[in-house]
Amino acid sequence: MRERVVELLAEARLKPWQQRREGESLREWEQRLHHTCYRCGHVEADATTLDVHENTRHA
Repeated sequence: MRERVVELLAEARLKPWQQRREGESLREWEQRLHHTCYRCGHVEADATTLDVHENTRHA
């Protein structure tokens, strides 16, 4: 029960594109977040390309 409460509180502070989608496993959610810009929601398959995006578009 406590784990679920912590999860709900964490999701409440996330931006819409960061929130866990219905039916998405924890592993799938984490994988998607690793490939999504935390500021704008832009998605890149390659983490290096995502780093470039985050450092140039939001510098």
